[in-house]
Amino acid sequence: KAKIEEKKRILKAKIEEKKRRLAEGQQKKRQEEAERKSKLPMSALTSSKPPRGTGQRDQQQQQSQTSQQSLAERNAQRFAKHHNQSSSSARSQSPVTSTIAVAAAEREELEHAVNLVGLCQAMCPDDELERRQNESDIQALEIPLPGHIHPSNWTLKDTAIKRFRRSAADFKLD
Repeated sequence: KAKIEEKKRILKAKIEEKKRRLAEGQQKKRQEEAERKSKLPMSALTSSKPPRGTGQRDQQQQQSQTSQQSLAERNAQRFAKHHNQSSSSARSQSPVTSTIAVAAAEREELEHAVNLVGLCQAMCPDDELERRQNESDIQALEIPLPGHIHPSNWTLKDTAIKRFRRSAADFKLD
């Protein structure tokens, strides 16, 4: 029975300690909020003054709503002028928008359009094809089979595919 009483006393002491810490934390938050309000301009204080609530929960909710509202107002003021200036100037000077405007103004026929042809016309460059033939590095599906899979005029150059390798940065030096 004495052990149970001792445990109760210890638990009550822990609960009281937690209540004390919670009250200190709330007091600290109130002080920080008061400091923030004192740093705000007077017009912001008068316009966003929270009404007094009856309970502690009401006060906390009103304080959080006020701080969120004032934060939103401050951000709106902070970013309003910069956002409008940067986006309007970027839009007017952007080469993409000017190109789109020109293209929309003067539609060209498709036969006058620029042909986008790549730099490498062959599936496998000649020097790589020679190297791969010397090293016997031609895969079975790359070997031309005229009359079976491929047309009769196809050669190894038409069927061999370029090998892609990792960069030299991947190799470890010993």
